[in-house]
Amino acid sequence: MAPHFLRVVVNRAGRYALWPHAHPTPAGWADTHFIGSRLRCLAQIGELSRTRGVPATGPPAHPPAHLPVRLPAGASGQVAVADPTVQTLPGLLATVAAANPDAPAVVHEGHRTSFRDLDRRSGDLARLLAEHGVRPGDTVGLLLRGGVDAVVGRLAALKSGAAYLPLPSGDGRGAARVGLGLVLAEPEWAGSARRHGVRVLPWRRRHGSGRALVRPVRAEDPAYVLSGVTPLGGLLLAHRHLVLAARSGATDGNPADDAPVAPGAVEAAVWGPLLRGDPLALGPTGADAPPAGALPGGDWQVLDDGLVPAAVGRLYVGVPWLAGVVADSPLRSAGWLVPDPSDPGGNSVLVATAWRAVRAPDGRLRLLGPAT
Repeated sequence: MAPHFLRVVVNRAGRYALWPHAHPTPAGWADTHFIGSRLRCLAQIGELSRTRGVPATGPPAHPPAHLPVRLPAGASGQVAVADPTVQTLPGLLATVAAANPDAPAVVHEGHRTSFRDLDRRSGDLARLLAEHGVRPGDTVGLLLRGGVDAVVGRLAALKSGAAYLPLPSGDGRGAARVGLGLVLAEPEWAGSARRHGVRVLPWRRRHGSGRALVRPVRAEDPAYVLSGVTPLGGLLLAHRHLVLAARSGATDGNPADDAPVAPGAVEAAVWGPLLRGDPLALGPTGADAPPAGALPGGDWQVLDDGLVPAAVGRLYVGVPWLAGVVADSPLRSAGWLVPDPSDPGGNSVLVATAWRAVRAPDGRLRLLGPAT
């Protein structure tokens, strides 16, 4: 069971985090001498952030520019550098599509969907979502089979200005738990979500009327809900974070069936090839999500309730793009991310997964089941 009392710690970069009050301050972090319940500590972080002029609950009004990104124009050359302040998936993919519209974007069961078709189909669906009340800042649940439609649904939600949350096949309970306003569902799965009181749009390659306008999205707009790793409902990632995750690199191959997968890794594996202008090779249609290629790796650690390395405990993971989430929202990130006890410099953070695990003497991880 998690410690009842926590304290607020801060690192050299001014990043706040929660830490068990009875344990020594982690290396690279300083104690603010504030101890209390989780809610009181988060309220204190919000106050400290406001006094320092840092937005406690959202991204900065003017996002920092990222490094220029060169997008492939084909096998032999490169196109112009994309605007570094417009780091959104729809914007970047539109640049790729304009450079090589007939190149294959998604390959599934022998059928190829070009970047032009992906852009057109997702635009039609984005207008359909807008016609059914989806507004910028909303979250759209995706109850879709793995395949081209699952990619179209993801991109359409982003184009509508909404974030998306993939849901398990045929299961609408997750939509009710996180309070989604709309679920885009396979027609045969629509009833499952409706039974849980969620508004549902059954969809299979339907087109919008074209009347609804979809505004351009921005780098700080919400894009993806990272769910199922804490009881707090979901860590909302902005476009910039999802772009960072997609560019975070990959392992040498997909993990074994029983191996843990870093939060956000599947989405990174979906968007990574597309941002490079490469085709996305999808798995079988029956899959819950459209995994493709190698999944980005992570630094896996097993920690006990006191956030101390242990042989058995909750599984935590550190991935490079988490730093961007922390910088954008001190309060939200403090509720999700904890200092990395293995980093003496105090620069790294970890996110809790939904699993308990045991680390064998040879270093391998074995999952024990859901964490409580």
